[in-house]
Amino acid sequence: MRSAIEIFESTDGVVSLELRTEGETVWASQADIEQLFGIARSSVSRHISNIIRDAEVDAESNLQKVQIASSDRPVTLYSLDVVLAVGYRANSARAVEFRRWSTDVLKRYMLKGIATNERRLLELDSLVKVLSRSTDQLVAGVAEVVARYLPSLRALRDYDEGEIPVVDGDVPTWTLTYDEARAVIDEVGAEFPADALFGGERGDALRGVVATIYQGFGGVDL
Repeated sequence: MRSAIEIFESTDGVVSLELRTEGETVWASQADIEQLFGIARSSVSRHISNIIRDAEVDAESNLQKVQIASSDRPVTLYSLDVVLAVGYRANSARAVEFRRWSTDVLKRYMLKGIATNERRLLELDSLVKVLSRSTDQLVAGVAEVVARYLPSLRALRDYDEGEIPVVDGDVPTWTLTYDEARAVIDEVGAEFPADALFGGERGDALRGVVATIYQGFGGVDL
């Protein structure tokens, strides 16, 4: 996963920090949080302990240990959710300022990612057209399979970007099952008998994917 460094400077000029952006969030060390909100290390530690104890954030996904050049030991970094939770307890005005800055930064990265994904889809579309003209049956066959999936890739992109409109319609009467998904994969795999790896599964990953499609809570689809 790629990371980048962004600089936060407070409007009063008191704080200037280099912070890492990665995984659709901003990461800060305990020392960064101390400087950002102008509070003591003990206060930062207490706030973080309370935030995790009260389950305001999930510790596993909001904390990560990294090795940095200036430290002999791994340093714990905290996600934007943790940073803001500390800030609202210690320095709400600075927390609001930091939230606005981080929102602008992450929105810029998101838009950049959308443009990159669109370019990659166009490149893939062009590549499929070239490969489909090949006299090599295997190459042309691969192009045909990829071409079948291109509409799905575009649909996934539109879903991620929130561009799929919600329309009125009938309640779905068909639900995809693992066995049906497996049958489709096996059917496509039969076209490439020499490829022993095609359609292979990693544990129960496929079952998990199918189950996630119909994940719900309280009888309502998520």
